[in-house]
Amino acid sequence: MKVLSLGTKQINYLSRLYASIKEVNPEVEVSIINLKFFSEDVEKSLSRSFDHVLSLQENKTNVSVIFKAVKALISSSWHRRFFSSMLALSKNKREGLRLYSNLFKEDVFFNKHLGGFDIYHFHSLQRVNLKYLFSIPKSKKVILSFWGSDLMRTAGLVNYYIQSEALKRADVITTQSLELREIILAKFGREHFHKIRLLNFPMTLELFDLIDRLELPDASKILPNAKEKTIIIGHNGTPDNNHIDIIKSLNGKIDKNQYRLIIPFSYGGNKTYLQEIRNLLQTLEFKFTIIEQFLPIEELALLKLNAAYVIMMPVSDAQSAFFLESIYCGSVCIAGAWLPYGNFRRSNLPFIAVASFEDVADVIKNNERRQLIEKLRDTRVVIRDIFLSEQVPKAWGGLYQDSKNR
Repeated sequence: MKVLSLGTKQINYLSRLYASIKEVNPEVEVSIINLKFFSEDVEKSLSRSFDHVLSLQENKTNVSVIFKAVKALISSSWHRRFFSSMLALSKNKREGLRLYSNLFKEDVFFNKHLGGFDIYHFHSLQRVNLKYLFSIPKSKKVILSFWGSDLMRTAGLVNYYIQSEALKRADVITTQSLELREIILAKFGREHFHKIRLLNFPMTLELFDLIDRLELPDASKILPNAKEKTIIIGHNGTPDNNHIDIIKSLNGKIDKNQYRLIIPFSYGGNKTYLQEIRNLLQTLEFKFTIIEQFLPIEELALLKLNAAYVIMMPVSDAQSAFFLESIYCGSVCIAGAWLPYGNFRRSNLPFIAVASFEDVADVIKNNERRQLIEKLRDTRVVIRDIFLSEQVPKAWGGLYQDSKNR
């Protein structure tokens, strides 16, 4: 069974997904396009996940592409509708023409290089990640996987139209929770209900196994004073994590001598935003540590185990692995009540949902204790049974088989 992975190249999730699928379904052969490796070690490690990494270059628009576009407009009602929609919904006619002509550049490229697969699996369904979708013949199977931000942070009429057309073409649509499924159905129509499958992404066991082996340790390598209570805010450096609103909400409400704020900033941010956060923390005289580099796994485990509180209040999120790891460590975990964490709620995992930033300080003052050891053991069993189970990759492998047989 030959699968082509298309869309996002967020390799930490994709490599775990395909490595775990191939463990339970060795006959699955996975290819991906134009994946950039940061080191030879990374390239070697990904051989467990991908059988082929295709290095391909698209051609520029030429006469044959223009001819195909004109011919399609004459002969296809779908193309006439798509062309009219691009002209009507784009910012200007030039952009609309460009978006429509891209279909035929993609079509030439697809027919030359990408026609030999059984299943085409698109990840993270922003417009840019749906290249080649409309070139795939009806005889081939298409899986579309919503990741979260592509559903909740993607706006604009052109994006909506292309996503809507994509869902019509899909054989199977995946997402992670009932809440996200309802967003899809409300946004694009309930006729897609029968196509949607609820599937978690496989998670690596390495960090969880390491956490199990560690005592609550001295984290002095990471934190200047491990006796301070630490508060982790967000999980990366993007402004969507609302770091600034959270920091301001804590000012004057918690004892600054008692707490240290930890800001993970190893990816997703920029220097301007980093400096804005640093200036705010210095002005308000908080003790703080900003983590700008990826930590070795043992240091990451120590950091999480020592966190008294973890605050996750981004604009949107699907199902945060970072937050789940923090619950597993026994931290007091605080989440925005608007986040679709129904899978965590229905599993009775201990976290506190708050409706506004102003509520965070009260939660910190009123929840001074970590999870009791007995309760934490039960929590870890639940997380392993539901979110780390071998049934997760088996479900993905079964999805591929079912899709091929449809």
